[in-house]
Amino acid sequence: KLKGVGGEGAAVFPKGKTKVRLMSIRLKFMIIASLCVTVVTVAIGLATYSSMKNEILTMAADKAEVIARMVSQEVDKNFISKIKPGTEKQMSFKNVHNTLVEYKELSGAQYIYSLYTDGETVMYGVDGEAELEECEPIGSEFPESYKFLRRVFVLGQSYPVAELDESGDECLIT
Repeated sequence: KLKGVGGEGAAVFPKGKTKVRLMSIRLKFMIIASLCVTVVTVAIGLATYSSMKNEILTMAADKAEVIARMVSQEVDKNFISKIKPGTEKQMSFKNVHNTLVEYKELSGAQYIYSLYTDGETVMYGVDGEAELEECEPIGSEFPESYKFLRRVFVLGQSYPVAELDESGDECLIT
């Protein structure tokens, strides 16, 4: 016959021995439920962060494309198509440069510049830096390859990839 000794949470064993449980079933359930809620909250947070990051990149890429189209409507396309080193002294260069500087300041973009290619290499055209001394020289090589930017030059499509560069002091969307 079992004898019961102890109160709530005590187990009854033969010969009148009792063992007090360290944690009640209710406490165990609460710990498991808390862990589940924490895991779900973290998962939702990560999904939200990823979704918002993608949305910001998409919005920035769309904004850059709109700015590029607006600039392209205002610049002298004849000059842009004939750009080469040495044209920096021409009035057309100054007009295009001033337009790029103006749109850079209005849009808050970090960089605005024109590019051209010889079919193998991509080179800087007119740079939108406010100070001419800070501009990339006309004809200096652009870091991306022609193969990567081919669809921009051949099909007139926008830059293929928007990326978030967090390597510096500021985040940069390219």
